[in-house]
Amino acid sequence: MFSGCNEGVRIMAVSWDQFSAGHVFDDWSNRLNNFWTFYLLLLLSAVIGWQMYQSDRAGASCLISDRTLGVDFVNRKCWEASQIGSRSFYQSNVIVESMDPYVHTGPRSAGYDATYYQWIPVILAFQALLFKLPDVIWLLFNGYAGIHMRDIYRLTNWASGVSLVERRYTSTTVARYLNNWLNSCIFARFPWRVLTILTGITKFLYLVNALKQFTVIDSFLLSGTGNNFGYHVLEGLKASNFSQWTHSPRFPRSVLCEFEMRSLHNVHEVLTQCVLPLNELQEQVYLFVWVWLLFVTCVTVYSFIVWAVTTIVPNFKIRYIKRLLVMSPDMDTEKIFDNDIRTFACNYLGNDGVLVLEAIGENASLLLVSDIVVSMWSQQFSPPLAQSRGHVITTDASDQVQMPGTTDTVLQFDISERRSSKTTLV
Repeated sequence: MFSGCNEGVRIMAVSWDQFSAGHVFDDWSNRLNNFWTFYLLLLLSAVIGWQMYQSDRAGASCLISDRTLGVDFVNRKCWEASQIGSRSFYQSNVIVESMDPYVHTGPRSAGYDATYYQWIPVILAFQALLFKLPDVIWLLFNGYAGIHMRDIYRLTNWASGVSLVERRYTSTTVARYLNNWLNSCIFARFPWRVLTILTGITKFLYLVNALKQFTVIDSFLLSGTGNNFGYHVLEGLKASNFSQWTHSPRFPRSVLCEFEMRSLHNVHEVLTQCVLPLNELQEQVYLFVWVWLLFVTCVTVYSFIVWAVTTIVPNFKIRYIKRLLVMSPDMDTEKIFDNDIRTFACNYLGNDGVLVLEAIGENASLLLVSDIVVSMWSQQFSPPLAQSRGHVITTDASDQVQMPGTTDTVLQFDISERRSSKTTLV
């Protein structure tokens, strides 16, 4: 029994590692779209669907004067009405428009619109899938960048609280892998490579989706009223009285239901008044969704602008790499030249390399990223040239370390404490 439980835990851990490895490039804006908004909309869809299909009255409660009519039948029939509109009638030789809208299930009539309130769970679920779609596109195509972030994630996930020697082993291994990847890249001379382009496309899709859903919901909730839903919300807040709020015509509270009922060869026209209490909940849900999408849209726009500026302007990459080099005790800051850092950050690493380093920093720590950058610096240049560029190389004392959980060849590292605070990196 315990072996089965352990196997289940192992499978869940592997699945979570695979899920996390595929999302190491997600920033807080992407997670807000593909995780929090996705699951929030699915939760709201499940709640409304449960209320709709578990209710005894099927979302409608109709006034029935004829006891021969089935209560459940009438409630279900009126709730499933597919068209809604207004109707006028004569009263004292005066044309009066009905206060409650008419709904019916017959053929499409002029002046009637389709009802949507029965499909709210499906609409919310579809909205959730649209927020997940850019993430699916990213997961499908990020492998074409030529880098396996799953291996890097597994290698660096444990390195946040390890000893100096083990951290140096990890940094050297990752640096060697990244150097091989960058040197074999077809678009190595271009600062914008596959990961950068794919990240830009993904963020642009998040932006378009958030803007489009917000504008569609805004026009959908108050269709034909001439005002957007934001104006409706502000007017309701000024009124300070919920009873004075103008309800959305998409979610009527009370309707006049008209349908045909067949009994043997006879057809009876039935007209009854129904209340739709579930529509009040659905309108409040969409009020919350409208506010949430406004927040998500603002965050996504801000994130896209920040990403575009930091990607186009090279100074951000140079400043990031310089900060990592200065953090390391293996670098002599007096010998670091700005032109070398610019060449290393912009021409060699490019936006793809910096993006991978930032993802490793989010997953592990900046100390590990600093060691990786220093190791890539030393591997990229020959030892004399690297030393002239500020990299301190010593070969005094050494110790051995083996990668935890592997049988890889043991590497040599200098772990002696030097008075100059300069540590060896081989």
